[in-house]
Amino acid sequence: MFLLSILSFFALFVYNNKELSEVFFMKNVAIIGAGACGLACCMYLSKYPDQFYIQLFEKNNRIGRKIAATGNGRCNLSNANISKWRYQGDVERLFPIIETFNIQDFCSHLGIATRRINDLYYPYSEQAKTLIYRFEEILADRGVITFLDTNIIDIAMTNDRYLLTDQKKRQFKADIVIVAVGGKAAKMYGTDGSSFNMLKRLGLHITPLYPSLVQLKTKQVDLALKGSRVHGTFELRLNQQPLISYKGEILFTDDGVSGIAAMQISRLLKFKSNHYYTLHCNFIDELSQDELKAYYQAHEKQDNPFLGIVGLKLAEHLNRKKINCFEDFYRCLSDYVLEITNTRGFDSAQVTRGGVMLEDLDDDLMVKQYSDLYIGGETLNIDGDCGGFNLHAAFATGKHIAKAVIKKYS
Repeated sequence: MFLLSILSFFALFVYNNKELSEVFFMKNVAIIGAGACGLACCMYLSKYPDQFYIQLFEKNNRIGRKIAATGNGRCNLSNANISKWRYQGDVERLFPIIETFNIQDFCSHLGIATRRINDLYYPYSEQAKTLIYRFEEILADRGVITFLDTNIIDIAMTNDRYLLTDQKKRQFKADIVIVAVGGKAAKMYGTDGSSFNMLKRLGLHITPLYPSLVQLKTKQVDLALKGSRVHGTFELRLNQQPLISYKGEILFTDDGVSGIAAMQISRLLKFKSNHYYTLHCNFIDELSQDELKAYYQAHEKQDNPFLGIVGLKLAEHLNRKKINCFEDFYRCLSDYVLEITNTRGFDSAQVTRGGVMLEDLDDDLMVKQYSDLYIGGETLNIDGDCGGFNLHAAFATGKHIAKAVIKKYS
């Protein structure tokens, strides 16, 4: 820590004196955000210490906080089923970058072995901390100067260089700026969306922002169901029109439902005054109607015929409904309806739906109206399914930007 402090003070002096910096370094690079995208940029650019002097700005007190939380700390890096339909937003422009990125090659450069569990890629250790540790080693070994607890709140152009201002009114000059500040989701990790205002002042267009991969709030809440998990097929409808159907698991909570199926479905929600969302739950999607009817006829006189189909909590809940015939029994299990009133919002969301529009950027993800200003990661208008898709995209855009900068100045 003492060495890092000394280096940081030296960096402030060099960074703000163009003549001196050009003696030692060809280009000053400022990377804003030490998440997946920013760290990927660092890893590739720092291979060229004679060409790039790199400073990394992070508003948290340590790097990679959101990475450390992915996959419940196991760090779900990517997915074996990377495909266009797993993403939404400016997919046509960004998917070629995402598709060509190879997580195993990336981790090999980082010095991390990977393992595949079903379709999910993890560090071989299944510990996100190992990934963060390797990034920290690279930053230190390659001379990347890291400013922690430093929130860049403004970017301006002056005398053909960028002038960055932090929350303490300190200013830093840079030739190249890479903005990798994340989105608005998961405020606990520092991504509160405030940086979008900074980008708007630069003239960039931001789409409406929505929480994505987030728990659902429902009108119907039975606290006795809290903690109950149930598998099935879950269909989202908007004003009674089907939007998407997802097979998986939901978890009943004290204000609605969570679980992978609920999180995936949340990606499509845009609450407006004329939008009425309902979740239609089919708990018997793997039973035919004839099979269920035979079961009902054999057990209809039991105190709780639902008990042989679903778990105890849900069976007790359903058994309080009036069941006069098989059709009632079948409807309770095949079309259990929950009215979605909201989500738990950005604080609980894993990612942000929306971001900087790609019409403002060229194919290198450089802002068209500013030379050498790049945008990457979750700050862009793209989000993916749960299961490693978003981390994959963030790493991919970080590598893409770094390669573009290297090509331009090598």
